Amino acid sequence: MTEYEDAWLVPFNTRTYLDGGPPPTGLLPSAAVVPKYADVAPHYPPNALPVEEYLRRVRRGEMAWSSPPPDRVTYYAKISERAPRTRPKGLLRRRLVNGRLIDERFVSSLR
Repeated sequence: MTEYEDAWLVPFNTRTYLDGGPPPTGLLPSAAVVPKYADVAPHYPPNALPVEEYLRRVRRGEMAWSSPPPDRVTYYAKISERAPRTRPKGLLRRRLVNGRLIDERFVSSLR
C-alpha cells in the first residue's frame, strides 16, 4: 500500500491469478484508490494516467475523482459432494451497489 496526500493506493491480484491461472484479460487495473474523504468511494484509477499524475490533477481541480465500478449482480450456486451442480444446496447473490458488496442467500423457506 502506498500513501499519498489525499488517498491510499491499495494493490491487489485476483485469486485466479494467484493460484497460477492466466492474468485477467482486458485493461483491468490491479490497484484501487481509496480517498481519505468519506464522501468519495474507493475506485480504480484511470488507466490513461500514472496514479501520481491522476491524484495531482484531482488535487489541483483539473479532474474530478473517478466513479466507482457500476452496480452489478452475480449469482452463485452452493454445491458440495452431496449437492452437485445439478442439485445445488442453495443460491447466493452478491450485489455491488455504490461500490459496496452485499451478500444474500436464498433458502428453502423461500426467504
